[in-house]
Amino acid sequence: MLQADAGHLAELITPFRNGTCPIVVEYSNHGVGGELELSDAWSVKLDDPLLSMLRELLAPENVRVVY
Repeated sequence: MLQADAGHLAELITPFRNGTCPIVVEYSNHGVGGELELSDAWSVKLDDPLLSMLRELLAPENVRVVY
């Protein structure tokens, strides 16, 4: 099972902040989970380097862009 650290995720997306793309984190642990939409302060500028780093951290199947 893939585990991601919230601090590492925050560190990764910080350079891309102040954009217009909201971040939604889907969390699951021991059969319990849900979606957490981060505040507008965490919206990012969506680009290929960010997507590549997210896919490396979370695995490609765990990163989605919804238009």
